[in-house]
Amino acid sequence: MNQLKHLVILSLLFFSCGEEKKESLSERSHTVMAELPAPVENSDLIFEFEEIIRLRNSSEDVLSIDKVVENESGFFVLDKRQNRLSLFDYSGDFIRSFGEMGSGPGEYGAIYDFFIIGDLVYIFSPSDLALITYEVNSGDFKSKSQLKLFAQRIVPVSDHEILIYVSNNPSDSNFNVYLSDLKGNLLKEYFPFDPLRSNSIVSYTGFLVSGVDGQYYCEPFGDSIFKFDSSAKSFDQLFELGFVSGEIKSDRENFEKYTGDYNLDPQNRVRFPGGNFLINQEWMLLEMTFDSKVQYVLQDLKDTSHLYTLSRGVSNEFWRFVRNPLLLNSKNELLFPVDPETFHNYDKEKSSQIMTEIFNNKETTEEDNFYLIRMKIK
Repeated sequence: MNQLKHLVILSLLFFSCGEEKKESLSERSHTVMAELPAPVENSDLIFEFEEIIRLRNSSEDVLSIDKVVENESGFFVLDKRQNRLSLFDYSGDFIRSFGEMGSGPGEYGAIYDFFIIGDLVYIFSPSDLALITYEVNSGDFKSKSQLKLFAQRIVPVSDHEILIYVSNNPSDSNFNVYLSDLKGNLLKEYFPFDPLRSNSIVSYTGFLVSGVDGQYYCEPFGDSIFKFDSSAKSFDQLFELGFVSGEIKSDRENFEKYTGDYNLDPQNRVRFPGGNFLINQEWMLLEMTFDSKVQYVLQDLKDTSHLYTLSRGVSNEFWRFVRNPLLLNSKNELLFPVDPETFHNYDKEKSSQIMTEIFNNKETTEEDNFYLIRMKIK
């Protein structure tokens, strides 16, 4: 058997829930094993272009796009370089920003994450160790609540509760994930860790994210993905990541070995999940470090023969052009940011249909605007 087939295997466990009877995980799950193919060279095979949105008319240019939330109000865009959260409409026109840097009421020291519940937007400020709340429709400051943890990521699970991911950053307790109310009261703890094995956040592996139908978690260098059960307030294992290398599994507690100046030697086959994970009811897109390269695996959850590897290391014109995808909605649409310098300086021959359509639809401008490109998975 081909050696690659032994080395490159992705094992995924997923389940479908019955409407009348709640089955155990083993009864309602099945295993999908698929060999990861060579990276796709032409994105036309799996994506189709839908639209391009230029973010404009803001008093300050967008310098980075670190997170996007899309709802009926438009696009909420987090710019960590400016510590700014802005709302743009569906045409890309600026509507408002929320709060500003400072120490007064409604001001914050920095923004690390945000989430939306109803008509309120919550900003987590690490320097204040607080949630600062604003009205979506007006931008008016509403309240400030202290947290007891430095949050790497926060996701809402109800109108009153949130999950907080601390990413192996030792605090008052020794857990990776906490359930909290919006006042900062800790309600439950998940995924214990030994604080002696790490004293810094590991940002490029592990995640806590919101999907279309729930919340998903993977610990740093982990080989399993879990889904949160909001009724039982517990996590169930959903996917097993068979590509994670044996070295990681056997020495996962030694986080410092895989941070800093650690050399990801391809001969050692060091493979682990990244920090970006998008999922809806049909597709999963997972970032991974695979043989020293950051790549993505796109998996059809209903037809497992549809499995794709995406890498900037090959001649995939579109994937090399855009930044990492930040959103996957229920319509199988992905949202990719593109910085203005990449747009304005792109003068290569456009060999793919996708790239041709992007530039045929781009407004002719030299302004320093970020762009959002919406693609649909075929």
